[in-house]
Amino acid sequence: QTLNHVHMTYSPITSKLIVKGSKAKNSLTGISAGFGQITPISAALPLLLEYGIDAQYSFMMKKDDTRNMMTINAPVSMMYQIGMPGAGMAILPYAGLDFGYNIFGSRKVLGERLGYFSDLDFSRFMVGGHLGVKLLVSSVYFGLAYQGCFNELSDNLKYTQAQFSVGILF
Repeated sequence: QTLNHVHMTYSPITSKLIVKGSKAKNSLTGISAGFGQITPISAALPLLLEYGIDAQYSFMMKKDDTRNMMTINAPVSMMYQIGMPGAGMAILPYAGLDFGYNIFGSRKVLGERLGYFSDLDFSRFMVGGHLGVKLLVSSVYFGLAYQGCFNELSDNLKYTQAQFSVGILF
């Protein structure tokens, strides 16, 4: 039986710029909402396939440096269901791939705004991976995951993020 879910996610994001041995880090905040489906792969095994789509808005607001970006993500995961009979609970560890498309983004430093895709050479398409676990209690789940990108957002710039989610299955 396929289950649908909607979710909200809070993501502390770290961007790392690595140039000739030196590193610069920035912390951003991501907020996302999405929809997904969980489908059993086999009736004999507790393996599940999860796929979906979400929209994430990422931002950083400092006195002389503000940044923002809007991304559409399509995650695909393999899950393993560990049920707790009679308790109405399950633990769902999972791992998978993320495919993202950056719709818009910009940076404003000292009053000058630069578009990530019009003025700077940022990539619109991102591919990454994730590893996480969900705790299912009745029809509500709480999730924790770590996600990183395989390709660079721009030259020598990569990001990683933690994801704290809450969702409802229906």
